[in-house]
Amino acid sequence: MRAAFGRAALALLVGAGCRGPGPSAEVRPAPEVVTSASASSAGATPGAAPAAALTFEAVEADLQRRCDASAVPASEIYGDLHPTGTSYVELGMLSRWYNQCGANVLGEALRAAHKGTPSLPPPRPVDLHLEQDEWWRWSEAMAHLVEEHHWSDLEGGHRRWGEMEGLAQSTAHHPMQVERLLYLRALAARDAGALAARVRALHPAGEHGEATIATMSARARALLPRGATKPPEPMTAPYPILRSQLEEILANVAAVQTGAAALGKLSCRWRALAEALGGQPGCAREMTLYYFAAWIDEPFH
Repeated sequence: MRAAFGRAALALLVGAGCRGPGPSAEVRPAPEVVTSASASSAGATPGAAPAAALTFEAVEADLQRRCDASAVPASEIYGDLHPTGTSYVELGMLSRWYNQCGANVLGEALRAAHKGTPSLPPPRPVDLHLEQDEWWRWSEAMAHLVEEHHWSDLEGGHRRWGEMEGLAQSTAHHPMQVERLLYLRALAARDAGALAARVRALHPAGEHGEATIATMSARARALLPRGATKPPEPMTAPYPILRSQLEEILANVAAVQTGAAALGKLSCRWRALAEALGGQPGCAREMTLYYFAAWIDEPFH
């Protein structure tokens, strides 16, 4: 399932006009909630999201519709570069554009989730903003780990590199943005049942992601005393993994593990969701696994 998400994200970018990997960038919108106009400036179709089934597939299709690269001038994505559809650099630029557009759509969804309904009060804006900040930190760390898992051999102590550097990190953002959009839209609609169904469906993937990341942490920690202090000259592929790279992996593991646990507890402040997932602390555990389910084993296979 997770590998399919990575392939879907890559296919989306390739289908939008590029056919090679490129660099990625961490994606974080401005602290304030963005407006429809700002979403439009990154390529998103302005306006409120249409009523649609609260499923991953429906939300993903809507996000692709709103972040349609073919609907904006090429200069907004590539600047002065004339796209040929074959450049690694082009796919990197397209990937950054798409992820920023998705971040802006999330900003609109966050604003919609603040609003109440005639029968239910809205969540406190300060609480939801704090939760969203935690989510941004967690998602960036998770994307970094997916990237390192693709390139690093933590059993043999080596790391590969190549022209596809950064692509796993970039495509990892796509399914996480879709899941977050599903979460925020379910909260806005006060549809805890739809979200709970998705959470339960991802339980096995969450257990797998949690275990894989724990193994990654143990292997990186075991290699740390033997990590190289500087890269070889000339650079070879693969090369002995650097101590600084192992330290970064461990820092991101800690951020993912603590972030998933924190988000699990924060999400379960939504009482209806907690009840739909069996009450506390069962809800917190299920939601923690929901965030671990973002793990992608092989994004390009």
